[in-house]
Amino acid sequence: MYPRSNSTLSRRQMIKTGSALAAALALQGYQDAPLHPMRQPSALGATPEARLQAYVDQQLNPQAIVDSDCDARLAAAGFNTLGKTLEQLWAVHVVNNDDWSYRMLPFTETEKTTFIRAVYSKRQLFEVLADFWHNHFNVYGWHYYVGPVFVHYDRDVIRANMLGNFRAMLEQAARSTAMLFYLDNYINQAGGFNENFARELLELHTLGAENYLGVMDPFQVPVGDDSIAIGYVDNDVYEAARSFTGWRVDYSTWEPGVGQSGAFLYYPPWHDRANKFFMHQLYLPRQC
Repeated sequence: MYPRSNSTLSRRQMIKTGSALAAALALQGYQDAPLHPMRQPSALGATPEARLQAYVDQQLNPQAIVDSDCDARLAAAGFNTLGKTLEQLWAVHVVNNDDWSYRMLPFTETEKTTFIRAVYSKRQLFEVLADFWHNHFNVYGWHYYVGPVFVHYDRDVIRANMLGNFRAMLEQAARSTAMLFYLDNYINQAGGFNENFARELLELHTLGAENYLGVMDPFQVPVGDDSIAIGYVDNDVYEAARSFTGWRVDYSTWEPGVGQSGAFLYYPPWHDRANKFFMHQLYLPRQC
């Protein structure tokens, strides 16, 4: 859903190009560390350019980097929420808990883990990218319902997808418990749709504020060669919001078909089943 471009760069190539300066600065920081392998001319290459390229290539394959020192520090810290599934986080820190500090423990432990990794991890580009994508798909860690599931959001949404496919990552963020609560889509239903998530989806997550054309007639928006509108208007926000009706969290004690797992739930009784007209395209009920 990014604005159309003639660029043929792959996402991995873009990451390599964009990380070159950060990698160069990282290399510079090692100049006063005589025992560090980055200072050894033969460690990663014979020239500064070769070492920079090798360092970026190495950093783009984080699973191949041995990070035992950082792992040991994390293990010694005694964190107890980092390995919990989403369902376990919800059950332990939301459903069966009344203590605020314990409710927020998944967030505070993730916060501390992030600092440890930033200082001690050898997977430095991976940590920089995690920070970037947390900023892009931002949620508030101290939110009453986000904090208890922040481990899941960091581990299974951001870190698990940030070197993969953007569309897949976007969907995982949209369906995540943290995002559903933070941008209010958990209450989005037909007959009274909530536009908060839909507006952020277009303005921040995908098309960008620079492609917002205001309140103009959607039929007057110019289209490109692919018959898709060149920008979005308020009506597109409303239609997107209607499309996301029924995307909620599985958490209720009285509604039929709703449990208390805390996971994503598509709830048909809440979905607006009418046609949608989005970005100069008509979508039939079975499509949206």
